[in-house]
Amino acid sequence: MISTHRATIVLPARTLRTHAIPVISLWKTLAGRDTKIVFHDDNQGMIAIIRSGQNPTMRHLERTHGISIQWMHEIFQNDLIYLVYEVTSKMCADIHTKAFKDHMTWKRACMLINILS
Repeated sequence: MISTHRATIVLPARTLRTHAIPVISLWKTLAGRDTKIVFHDDNQGMIAIIRSGQNPTMRHLERTHGISIQWMHEIFQNDLIYLVYEVTSKMCADIHTKAFKDHMTWKRACMLINILS
């Protein structure tokens, strides 16, 4: 099992490597121009680590998960992929990872993934 702190770095890195970077080439071929990708995240700690390119407390990530924080830092320095903070309540993935205590919060989460009554 992966800890929450490591997951906030490992999962975005895998998403970049397997989806975001390959799709840039695809869209360049299809559209004939560069496409910009906006990568939204609700973890300000992760964003700070990526923007600085350093995290001495997680030096092991490259060895254990094949994730280089410096590589991610360089990727987001590229003019084609932007890293921006997003308010947690607007993150559609939260419906799969968080518990909801009230009906309205659950209903808003469902709307984010297009489950409508």
